[in-house]
Amino acid sequence: MIKVVASVHTLPAGNIAIAGFPGMGLVGKTAAEFIAKALRARHVASIYCTGFPAHLLIRGRGSSSLIKIDIYHAAVDSKGIFIVTSDAQPMEDRFQNELSYAIVTFLKERGVERVVAGAAYVTEAVVPSRRVFVAGSTDLVKEFAERADAVPLEEGVISGMNGVIVGWAQVEGMSSVCVLGETWRSIVEMEQVDYGAARVVIDAVSKVFGLNVDTSELANYASRIEKEVLERLGRFAKSGQEGRRSYYIT
Repeated sequence: MIKVVASVHTLPAGNIAIAGFPGMGLVGKTAAEFIAKALRARHVASIYCTGFPAHLLIRGRGSSSLIKIDIYHAAVDSKGIFIVTSDAQPMEDRFQNELSYAIVTFLKERGVERVVAGAAYVTEAVVPSRRVFVAGSTDLVKEFAERADAVPLEEGVISGMNGVIVGWAQVEGMSSVCVLGETWRSIVEMEQVDYGAARVVIDAVSKVFGLNVDTSELANYASRIEKEVLERLGRFAKSGQEGRRSYYIT
């Protein structure tokens, strides 16, 4: 079962939607939430689904809620922008597809023509600067490649809602793209948030759509996390565990 609940009397219209759900390094979710905060977006709707884990989330001071999709709206230079995120993804492929389609339907009914999803591209290399990869509709892939130096993917699979929402948007005739920030595998396996990857995703989206989002705050977070991860890797290397993965949290 899927249920949409509006939190405003009249739902606004939009031209663009930016989505990001929990995944590796929390890249997509972090990017979506940061953009919503930077644009001072207001909450306009929630989508509930019986495919989510059966958890009641405690929010503080005794308040609680089911896991849900949260949808926000902001306006930038006369463009209406929806931001879509959640605290979790459904556990089964069926519900991930159904929920992604429900989100796409919601957005299409409100005038959205282009959908962008943030995600992580995990690499073995530990690199100071992060690349951005892109896959989806040809027009948006070209735009991100030309304006944000994104690298078009040649093959592979993007799993989870950060990937399939792009596919369902295309089915519904919308231009859509997945923008993936390069993520250190060590950050993912140590269960840290990759603020560096989230930052390059936001910067790419900001360049293409003219959002003017300042990500310097994320740079500070990224520096702290990367330093911590490198120190932990150094300690394991000194103890002779270079080739072992037992220290990783999977």
